[in-house]
Amino acid sequence: MKRKKNIYINLNTLLFIYLFIYLFTYLLIYFILFYFILFYFYLFIYLFIYLFILILFYIIVVIIFIIYLFIFLLFNRYLFEFIILY
Repeated sequence: MKRKKNIYINLNTLLFIYLFIYLFTYLLIYFILFYFILFYFYLFIYLFIYLFILILFYIIVVIIFIIYLFIFLLFNRYLFEFIILY
């Protein structure tokens, strides 16, 4: 019988991972705030452009999905009949 190896994380590695995540998030927040204060006006312009593009993309995707549902799920039978006949 093979003995299963005990898989455990050392406390030091856990602490290191925790510190790394903490420092990374801290630096990320710090840089975001720094740029937010530094490029206040430009950031808002870019943010609004980004949000506008995101909303536009979302609307386009939703419309495409609704069209897909309408054609391929509601008129599935008729579509296949049309393809078979012609």
